[in-house]
Amino acid sequence: MTLSGQRDGYRCFVTVPAAERNRLVRSHQLAAATLALPEAARQAHVAALLYVTARNIGAPNSRWRGWIEAKVRTGALMTVSRSMLPFESSHELAVADALVAAGRAFEKPLRFDAERDLVFPDFILQDTVRSAGYPMEVFDRMDEAYAARRAGKENYYNMTFGVGGWWSWDATTGSRMPPFPSGRLR
Repeated sequence: MTLSGQRDGYRCFVTVPAAERNRLVRSHQLAAATLALPEAARQAHVAALLYVTARNIGAPNSRWRGWIEAKVRTGALMTVSRSMLPFESSHELAVADALVAAGRAFEKPLRFDAERDLVFPDFILQDTVRSAGYPMEVFDRMDEAYAARRAGKENYYNMTFGVGGWWSWDATTGSRMPPFPSGRLR
């Protein structure tokens, strides 16, 4: 796992012990896969929140004298679009990038914003005629546990917003992303 960042900033190098590196890779698979790509091939960034123990390197004969060594104790990784929007799949990234490119006003709810069992969409369009926003959902998994979750979400959205009152993309079918709902005239 290679971490890169501000190259002309602090004279610092980061070390990640093997056990913590393995935990980060297991816990943040999409972020680890993104970091494994050559930098030029990445379609996204990875934001890292790291708890480190830092020390100045002061050994008189060290070529690193005056540098800071930061040893990672624990951390978290989050894969984000080039616009710094978090996402959990390549299909969510495609929707986020398309919304930004189209100049749409939207929210990106985050998992920690909600209770565990609460249904919340991947995106909420804010520039449609509906003042409460227009929920958007990307379905891109086919495992059994997710199928039950998907059915619950579809039922909730249909009951709350009406059939056709919310946007979805079933990316498991290989279909193209459907057009977004019309925005209000500005």
